[in-house]
Amino acid sequence: MKHNLTLVILTPEQIARARAANGSRKRITHALVCGPYGQMFGTERQCLKYFTVWDPDHRIEVAPGQFRALYADLFDQAVKTTAYAISDYRTTPDLAARLVEASGTEPPAAPDARGLLGRILARKGRRSASRGDSKDDTTDGEADPENRLAAQWTRTGVRQRGVRGWSGTRPFA
Repeated sequence: MKHNLTLVILTPEQIARARAANGSRKRITHALVCGPYGQMFGTERQCLKYFTVWDPDHRIEVAPGQFRALYADLFDQAVKTTAYAISDYRTTPDLAARLVEASGTEPPAAPDARGLLGRILARKGRRSASRGDSKDDTTDGEADPENRLAAQWTRTGVRQRGVRGWSGTRPFA
């Protein structure tokens, strides 16, 4: 069974109730009611952002030339209204995660960090090998005592004695 995605322009009484439930410092003028999955309260801009993306008629490009509506299987239509009876004025935590779970879709995978980072590190290794550097790129400078102290400083965030260029005092003792 599909439900309506409803953008509600709140009345002053509803705004007062929503601010009491969500915090008096919140700027609340609108609500986005997502059927039985929950609701969110916020400014017109905040609610309209999700309203347009979650609209069953709104298509996004998931791959080159492939378009899909995110939650077309959850919502029949998107409606804007000023008269809506809200029973619970608390914002539903993790509303987007609930919608993803209810629709059965998985969020897009994050880009693989090893791809770009691996290419950069491989390029750096080739450059140092072509220059004839004898130092291995994977070490932390453990052989040289000054480099060891510098590496220790970067790991702990505290200035150490013996690092080249410093007076040897420890201001953060």
